Amino acid sequence: MNKKKVCGRVYVEVSAYHEDDQSSKEGTVDDLGSVIRKAEAKILAFKPSYDRFSDVLTGMNVILTITAPLAELPLPGLKTAHDILRRTYELLEEQKERDQNVENLAFDMAQLWTIFSEVKGLDMIKSMQDVIIASIEQTRACAEFLDKYAETGILKRFVTGYFVADERISAFQAAFRDLKDRITRGTSLQTWIIVVRNHAELTEKMDLHGLSEARDASYNEARTCIANTRQKDLERILRWVDDPSANGVYWLTGVAGCGKSTITHTVAKVLSENHRLGASFFFNRTDALLNNPRLFCTTLASHLARYDSSLRRAILDAIKTDPGIDAKPLPNQIGPLVSMAVQKLKLSVPLVLVFDALDESGNPESRKEFMAMLRKELPILSAHVKVLITSRDEDDIRAALPLEAARRPHRADVKDETRTDVRLYIQTQLREVVRRFPRLENWPTTDEITRMAERADGLFIW
Repeated sequence: MNKKKVCGRVYVEVSAYHEDDQSSKEGTVDDLGSVIRKAEAKILAFKPSYDRFSDVLTGMNVILTITAPLAELPLPGLKTAHDILRRTYELLEEQKERDQNVENLAFDMAQLWTIFSEVKGLDMIKSMQDVIIASIEQTRACAEFLDKYAETGILKRFVTGYFVADERISAFQAAFRDLKDRITRGTSLQTWIIVVRNHAELTEKMDLHGLSEARDASYNEARTCIANTRQKDLERILRWVDDPSANGVYWLTGVAGCGKSTITHTVAKVLSENHRLGASFFFNRTDALLNNPRLFCTTLASHLARYDSSLRRAILDAIKTDPGIDAKPLPNQIGPLVSMAVQKLKLSVPLVLVFDALDESGNPESRKEFMAMLRKELPILSAHVKVLITSRDEDDIRAALPLEAARRPHRADVKDETRTDVRLYIQTQLREVVRRFPRLENWPTTDEITRMAERADGLFIW
């Protein structure tokens, strides 16, 4: 997308120049690099012949110096022979200089290509595209010229060089000087643009770092379901995620130890892999940062800011409007940082917020303000995003949920559905024990696993 920045009478047209735009040229550029290296190697390879050529010229110069006085003697043909030798020396000296110019040209070509290789990976300003294309074309033409020149014998180089090569060498050298100058000026402007852009990004990051974020509030891959367990629960939740007509709030509940959080960690992982997880908060009664809702809103806002640029801008606007919002009470935070931000998001499918283990956010008395905030904000949030909530079935949590979600929860503690999974879980975990202690041969037996699974009574935590 083009933008015009105006400063006095200077107009600078800027646009992103991505490598995707050059995808059709990638192979060409890479091939050109090898062509350049090949031509440069050929030029350097016949440098020893230049040295021998120089030795011949030195010898001829000595002869001319010695015979110069003799040429003035009135002997027939002596002056003519000396003039022919002198002219031959001059022409060979010109060829030596021409070969030196070719060597310098090879160096200029390689230097230009080095500069181009360093800048071609950047997002270039639009005016640089023409310079880059011209550099590629000029470098390819020069590499082909040098390649042919290196394969030409000295006599042929001498004849063709006198009429053709000098003009082409001068033209290439002038073109390379001009292109290097244009690239240098262009990259200086590009550097300025990058500095401005990075400064803006750094300022945004510093503003976002002003939000307190709870560590380990996101899902944990180590806590996801064992393969082939809880399949019905997972499929049911993911169907709700994909159903545009479904209620916006989903409540997964059940007794302690029935695997609610394991299911939620798994769902969050799947959503994240499909870029559907906007934010999450996994409460944990054993963690001082996660056993209360103090960092709930600011953590969600931090997650949302990383999810989408439009959400990041909305959250940054909220911080600029109220720089002290991080220290405000929860009801003052959730509107500007979360609810109002998600309303500005335009997606073909809604993102999902995950709140796990609400019952571990404190006791009914300490989380009273938190529940009141959810009761007010969940209907607003669920109009724009989907919200997956898990908790034990406690009165204050049920009362904070929208009526439809509270009336029709998804229970994760249906024993008839979990017994098979509990047995597979026990078998898998004990297999790990046997791996660590190889002497435990033939342990546990099938009967022992069955008895433990029966005693577990459909629960994963005993």
